[in-house]
Amino acid sequence: MKFDLNGKVALVTGYSWILGPLWCKALLEVGAKVMASDITGCRENSEITDLSKNYGHKKFRQFSADVLNRDELEEMCQVTEHYFGAVSILVNNAGMDTPPKPGKSYAIEDIPQGDSLPVINVNLYGVFLVSQVLGVIMLKRSQGSIINIGNSYTTFDNNSKVFSFFDAISKY
Repeated sequence: MKFDLNGKVALVTGYSWILGPLWCKALLEVGAKVMASDITGCRENSEITDLSKNYGHKKFRQFSADVLNRDELEEMCQVTEHYFGAVSILVNNAGMDTPPKPGKSYAIEDIPQGDSLPVINVNLYGVFLVSQVLGVIMLKRSQGSIINIGNSYTTFDNNSKVFSFFDAISKY
């Protein structure tokens, strides 16, 4: 049986890093229209550029929105509905980490609040806020799926060699 999402509209947050393009491509390949979002000024990603070229604006678009900004998220929903229709699939992929500073390492109980709070805001509250904004739309339509992505990149200990490795492979 073939997986078919023709007629479905997906929104993928955090498109600019390693996993974002993978989710976008997978959804496009099975027929979904995809709005990919990330913060203003995010890094350029050649895979996302390729998806734009290969699928065109009728199937794939990008929007700048911060997962911590309700107004931007609501605008993103309006823009997505204007171009594609109501969102029926949300992929909460946005996330951040704080790679260790060279020569600096903390035990989990000693991580300073200034280092951990931005990560917790995006990785926890950001997921909640996007789900809250889009969940209302999905509830009104009595349909929708929310997929929350977590990855092991943020669970490694503060070993800068691990982060350097992932930074290096993300360029390929």
